[in-house]
Amino acid sequence: MKYKNLLVPFDGSEHAVRALEAAIDLADGVEGVTVHVLRVAEAAGAESGLSDYDGYEVYLNRRVNAAKKAMLAELAQANISTDGLVVAVEPSYSPTEGIICYAEDHNVDLIVMGRRGVGALRGMLGSVSYGILHNVDIPVMTVK
Repeated sequence: MKYKNLLVPFDGSEHAVRALEAAIDLADGVEGVTVHVLRVAEAAGAESGLSDYDGYEVYLNRRVNAAKKAMLAELAQANISTDGLVVAVEPSYSPTEGIICYAEDHNVDLIVMGRRGVGALRGMLGSVSYGILHNVDIPVMTVK
């Protein structure tokens, strides 16, 4: 397979579960393929009321840990084993930016993500899928 580093943004939705299943199927039996499952944890801005770096770092670590715990529970509920998967959380102010930063930092060569499937183009893909498609230079596979 041409793609060796797959990224699946995961928000716990049925669409995300189907995208992850598709990525796992793509990687199944192919040596050297890594599937990253990513949750973007919302990073608070000035409205968090935290004025010092240490306080913000503690706050952010709690957000990241809570997001990872929730994602692991959602994966277990969907009967998806995390064996062989890279399960990660990226703090960001925007889901789209978090996905893009992670993809760039980890040399991802294919993003596999769910889409909603209703409405006009933006509604059909979902705003995050739409943002990813228009802001990355790597292939994106959407799964309905």
